[in-house]
Amino acid sequence: MGDRKSSPPLPGHTENLNAMGISPAGAWSVGIGFILFRQAEASDLPGFEATSWYCIVAPADVPEPIVTRVHTELVKILNSPEIRDRLIEGTDVETTTPEELMAFVRVEIPKRTKTVKDSGAKLD
Repeated sequence: MGDRKSSPPLPGHTENLNAMGISPAGAWSVGIGFILFRQAEASDLPGFEATSWYCIVAPADVPEPIVTRVHTELVKILNSPEIRDRLIEGTDVETTTPEELMAFVRVEIPKRTKTVKDSGAKLD
């Protein structure tokens, strides 16, 4: 899965720590030179994907004008250079509409549920 010695060091980390690859489906702003697991030749991890995402939710009965206003302001804030510069290096910000978020979550929950079940993890 790539030559560990020739892969670039992780941004903001010691040169003694190298990435084996990255898993985002799209481009990663600091990922130049990293192997995408899904593209790795003869990968032992077919279909591998590990991403994290954050979202802001509100109760279902919040009026639509409030949801729209909060969404509009959050997109402005997240896309501002001052905020982007303050985020952890390597963090890519992707904003969506509330409807796109719901569609995404509806796909993610079954995938994550299957992963947890397949792992045998138990809640203590």
